[in-house]
This record gives sequence, C-alpha cells and structure tokens, in this order.
Amino acid sequence: MGRHRLTLHEAIRAVLSEAGSEGLPIPEVARRIRERGLYLQQSGENLSSQQVYARIHNYPDFFEVDRSSKPAVARLRAGTTIVLSGMSGPLTETEAESRGDEPSMPVLEGFSEGSLLKLYNAVMRELKARGMVRSFNNPVGDVGERAVSRVLGLQMVGRSAKGYDAVGGEGVRYQIKTRWRGARGWRNVMGLRDLDERLFDRLAVAILNRETYEIDWLFHFPHEVAAEYARETTRGFKRITLTEGFLRDPKVTWIIGGPWGRQRQ
Repeated sequence: MGRHRLTLHEAIRAVLSEAGSEGLPIPEVARRIRERGLYLQQSGENLSSQQVYARIHNYPDFFEVDRSSKPAVARLRAGTTIVLSGMSGPLTETEAESRGDEPSMPVLEGFSEGSLLKLYNAVMRELKARGMVRSFNNPVGDVGERAVSRVLGLQMVGRSAKGYDAVGGEGVRYQIKTRWRGARGWRNVMGLRDLDERLFDRLAVAILNRETYEIDWLFHFPHEVAAEYARETTRGFKRITLTEGFLRDPKVTWIIGGPWGRQRQ
C-alpha cells in the first residue's frame, strides 16, 4: 500500500488540531508543516506563510482567522473532524500518481449545507467538461423539496404518496417542482401527470440559483391554475412554461423573489 499523501489543507488541519482552541500564528503553521514534512510541493520549493494563508482563506468551513493579531492567528472551527489515518509520510502529486495512490479525500462533516452544494456544483461542472456526465439533474429535486418545505412550513410525505410531496395546514396537498437556473430550458416546469385526477391542491415551484442552489424564486398556485396553463408534450406528460403572462397571473402567490425583484412575503 502506498503512503497516504496529505493535501495542504489536511496538513494545516493536522497542525491546528494539536494547537487546540488557541490556534497558531500562520507563519508558525507553515514552519511546523515544513519541519515535519507534512506537505511537499511538486516544484520542491519551501511552503510559505502566504500559501498557508491563501489555503485557509479557501476553506472557511474548516478554519477561522483572527486578523486582529499580528501575525494573524488561525484555528480550527468547532466541530471539524480530523481524519488522517494510515499516514506514513507525504507524497508529491507526481509520486502519488506513479504509485497508483488515490488522492486523499476532503472530510465533509465540517461543511455547511450551502458549501456542500457549491462543491457539488463545481464537481458536476468538471465531470460534464470531461464528458463523464450529460446533465446536472440530481440533487435538484430533493434539495428543492426540502427547501420549499422549510420555507412554507410543510410536512414531507413518503414516496408512496401519489401526486403530492408535502402537506400544509388544513391538510392542503402540495406537489413541489424544482428547476435549476443552470439547466437548459429551466423555465419549463416538467413532469405534470394525471392532472384530471386532482392528486394535489397546490403546486409549489422553486427556481434554484445557478451557483449556490439557494432559492431565487418560490411561488405556488392552485390546481386549477396548473390545469389551465399545462400543455401536452410528446413525452407523455404536461408542462407549464414560465411565461410573463403566467408569472403575472394574480392567482400565483409569490413567496421569494420574482422577475420584478419581489422579496419574501
């Protein structure tokens, strides 16, 4: 088995975990990493304090910095998990590749939900650029359903419930549809089936931000509005296109955002 190679942020975390809540001045973090050989640059150059500072700045979910001190003091954020098992020395990236070692993976427990979604977005963009995936479909639906339920105070139901995803006050059934601004054709609310059976009372639509997956738009409307605007497709379901006329319909209740910059009500 090849040696475990630490990334720079893992090396920083290893040093700061020993310092406790008091943290360490950033130049001292760099010095300890160099002395212990925890991280080696491919170029062979010595690690600088500036590089450590830059890496800490890129991982705000792991590290916090007290800039009132001179030099600035870094410490681990509370709750950050350290996983460094199996380490027997550092490898440069070239050495790791030559030995067939896998790069060490980031520990995700310390990330906020928003940061995890940003990371997901970056990973999916890179996979798409390499031709490994063709779409960004997941996890848009699940993220949207959870976010909408939080905002509207709904209770999610099980997957076995036909035609609706959550229940609100007085037993109102909500079907939730989510679109991501980064997707082609995001203004088309797809997958509307069995509208004549009236399986839901209101349709809630969330439009997620292209970068952060936070809700840019959130609105809902009664079943009869969905039936009025839904159009047949060649794929066996109906869809609603978010035209200006639809978005301005007074029967559409806006909660967050909107084409006119309307704020949460």
